[in-house]
Amino acid sequence: MRLFRFAAIALIASSFTTTAAFAEGDAEAGAKVFNKCKACHKLDGGKGPGPTLQGMFGRKAGTVEGFKYSADMIAAGEAGLVWNEENFLEFVENPRDYIGKLLGKGKSSTRMIVKINKDSERADLLAYLLANGAKQ
Repeated sequence: MRLFRFAAIALIASSFTTTAAFAEGDAEAGAKVFNKCKACHKLDGGKGPGPTLQGMFGRKAGTVEGFKYSADMIAAGEAGLVWNEENFLEFVENPRDYIGKLLGKGKSSTRMIVKINKDSERADLLAYLLANGAKQ
């Protein structure tokens, strides 16, 4: 069963593609988009209501030491979800749907509820995060 779930997650994750719209984000504009995130997330490794985003890309989901994740986020990490630019863009579009889809269920129990709906805002946010320590 676990192998099946991992294979399903790998298949779903590989089917997500990054469009050209995401290739050219504006980090300065992304700083403004990050205002939606900064109440919970820090980029300097500091603690907040959400996990730090410092070194996020390349890190297994649900593994920041000392942070209490939802069961679904832990399960996604245990099943092989490792944050990268592509899956981050999909995740922030609709976090609960993304994790739910990876786990083969409806909406997930992940506590992140903020959605970044516009392609350009997600691209800008990604550019900002990459310029400010989100890459390992």
